Amino acid sequence: MAQEHRTYVAIIATCALLVLGVFLFPPLTTSSEPIAEGITQAEFEESVTQELAHCESQISNVDCECFASMSGYIQSQKAARVPFAVYADGQELARGQASSSC
Repeated sequence: MAQEHRTYVAIIATCALLVLGVFLFPPLTTSSEPIAEGITQAEFEESVTQELAHCESQISNVDCECFASMSGYIQSQKAARVPFAVYADGQELARGQASSSC
């Protein structure tokens, strides 16, 4: 019986730590910097302009300025925000997050 209690406590503690870790991890779309580190102003503006054009031609019911700034910011980053992460399609990730947030 005591072994079962230890197992349950270990499972609950592990789940609690996972949940805490997820909530403490910053979203990919937020940053205190207006432009990602290592990105020039021209690269950032080009990315935002491209995303604004995409939004205006392809997407409806979305604030295109919000979409363009958020998606452009994510796409202009050269390094992944999640250490050792590899995104299958950075453009799809950025556009999906921007669409749901704006």
